[in-house]
Amino acid sequence: AYRVVSVWLKRLPLDSLKRILLLMAQDIERLKSGLPDLFVWKEEDTAELSFYEVKSPNDRLSALQEFWIRQFQQYRLPVSVLKVSYT
Repeated sequence: AYRVVSVWLKRLPLDSLKRILLLMAQDIERLKSGLPDLFVWKEEDTAELSFYEVKSPNDRLSALQEFWIRQFQQYRLPVSVLKVSYT
């Protein structure tokens, strides 16, 4: 957990991170869910990072997941839905 938080603080726009945390603090019980499943970064490239919500072919985004995706987009944080299929 320390490693991920350290990367967030070094690589995410601090204004965007601040807005996300302040938004969560307004209603932590409701907004603690729905955040993207994955945070991925390249060790050698400080600019390249992304958040992903992972969905199977028959899975749908919840209302909270859609809310968080919109917030991340509004705050200029790279986020997308990653559809996975099982073979």
